Amino acid sequence: MYASQDRGKRPQTDDHLGDCPGDQEQKDWKEAIRLVRSGAVRLDDYATAVEVLDRYQNAWSSAESGEHLRVLLGAGKDLAEL
Repeated sequence: MYASQDRGKRPQTDDHLGDCPGDQEQKDWKEAIRLVRSGAVRLDDYATAVEVLDRYQNAWSSAESGEHLRVLLGAGKDLAEL
């Protein structure tokens, strides 16, 4: 429970999670992001195509059809600049 003056504010750390359901999955995602950011895992080694987010339907279709095994979606130039 938050102190009354902090009620409604999200804590700045993840220490409040404890052993909540899904906690391990959240830890796994954080570790995956850390590995990608550090360069230990290169996503380019695992993707067979990269599409901008605007073309997600094309990405989905090419994955479903078997044309590409894995398709990464990235932000377009207009979103990347934000």
